Amino acid sequence: MQVFEGRDRIAYVSETNTYKVAKSDSGLEANRIEARLASQFGEFVVPTVGYGRVNVQPTVPIVELEFRPLWMCIPVPIQARFAGSLAHSFEQPGNLGIHEERIKFTDAGSCALENIMSMYPESLAEGLRAIGELHRAQNA
Repeated sequence: MQVFEGRDRIAYVSETNTYKVAKSDSGLEANRIEARLASQFGEFVVPTVGYGRVNVQPTVPIVELEFRPLWMCIPVPIQARFAGSLAHSFEQPGNLGIHEERIKFTDAGSCALENIMSMYPESLAEGLRAIGELHRAQNA
């Protein structure tokens, strides 16, 4: 089992499941947001079941691309409006994964992501498709 420690949560990653344990009230809020977004926006978020302080997701292959190429796949309206608050979602390896042959967020405990999914779903889908194409090209 691998362990990854973030500011507000610790992720315990086994071969089959990933368990995200909140370390703080901020981590608890991130868990709540992530579970809600997985339920409402399953096309963008790896399935997540929330148990309060612990979220459970299937462990998926991660997208290992550098920040700059990832960021360039995101449509300009999203970049312009959410640059500061969204960058975290793309700067950390493991925040995006492959689930059901689609690129999805594995770390979706962010109000910024919630706003983007609600306000710009088509643009976000376009960006994630572009990331998928880039990922396939680099791993061909």
